[in-house]
Amino acid sequence: MIYLIILFFLVLFTIQYDVNGYRVSNSLVFIWWLIFVLLAGLRYRVGGDTFSYMISYKTIPSIENLTYKQLVSNVYQPFWVILSSLCKSVSKDFTFFQLIHAIITNSIIFYFIRKNSNYFFTGILFYFIFYYLYFNMEILRETLAICVFLLSLKYFFSNKWLKYYILCFIAFMFHLSAILLFFLPLFKSIWTSRSYIIVFFTILIILILFKNTILSNILSLIPIEGIRLSASKYLGAKANLNGIIYISVVKIFIPGFIFYISENIIGYKSIFRPFLYLYILISIISIFLGPFYRFENYITPIYFLFLANMMHELFHCPRVRSFRYTIVFLIFLLPFSMQIITIGKDTSERVPGTRFYSFWYPYSSVINKKIDIKREQLFSSYARTNNLIYEKK
Repeated sequence: MIYLIILFFLVLFTIQYDVNGYRVSNSLVFIWWLIFVLLAGLRYRVGGDTFSYMISYKTIPSIENLTYKQLVSNVYQPFWVILSSLCKSVSKDFTFFQLIHAIITNSIIFYFIRKNSNYFFTGILFYFIFYYLYFNMEILRETLAICVFLLSLKYFFSNKWLKYYILCFIAFMFHLSAILLFFLPLFKSIWTSRSYIIVFFTILIILILFKNTILSNILSLIPIEGIRLSASKYLGAKANLNGIIYISVVKIFIPGFIFYISENIIGYKSIFRPFLYLYILISIISIFLGPFYRFENYITPIYFLFLANMMHELFHCPRVRSFRYTIVFLIFLLPFSMQIITIGKDTSERVPGTRFYSFWYPYSSVINKKIDIKREQLFSSYARTNNLIYEKK
């Protein structure tokens, strides 16, 4: 119910401030930031990956007891271990870490939206619908790497490469998927031309033909054992038929259609446009090389902020003025309907009466500490499948 209440008021605020053109005050931004932080920070056993992180948090020593061996042998990346260790020094309760993580994540994403959009509430509405739960309750380590990447964008566009690569290194030390960020500058000079497509499809063909050799060489170059073990798990991922269909529709066809509308109907040119082409190309590569799907997460905030801005530009476009409500609704309906299908996936084969959203619904906070039996059973099932540790409460 709490999710629907927040969603309802976000829609109202979007209409009042973004559609009707009222100015958004800093105090209003802070109130909504606080809501987003507390919802994620005060959750109790909500989110599939959260279970794993709760267990690992217990094994990480406080910062004064953390040794170099423990740092480099951990399956998680060093900066994640250090952050967890620092939080552990303050409180052994995982809730404290959740709050710190939620503060960092939502501060940076709110800043990114505020800085790059004139439609703040549309931006956080899309954030809440499409990736808030995923970023705040699932991929916690990668979320921090993504947030660092968002901070690095201003240095990327201004060609301040030292600062950009420092932030890339920090991101990599939170999650190994950030290795892609080191290669982005190599393509900056060509990604606005047709040669950009040629280069990426050449890389795609090379990866398909020599993927096993390439992936094994990547693993051999990673010096830290914990990161190497984690990397081998991701590099072994493969897309099945359902995955190929999902990627083709959700991450290739729909974004491609949206970009076509933005450029050929309304002429909306965004500074982030090349990243959106990259999103589609990475999705194509991930059909053949499963690990590449992780790289899409870095562009997700850019993609949905682009969509939010583009819909407002479309709404005011003279060429579609007579049926602007219909076309804007349909543009939003495409990704929204796929999101509903995704989170509504039936998981009854694992636990009867559950769906994928059971990882997040019903919501439980540290105030009442209510345990949802089906969510516990669902994570236990996934833990057995993926060789994860599950601690029954």
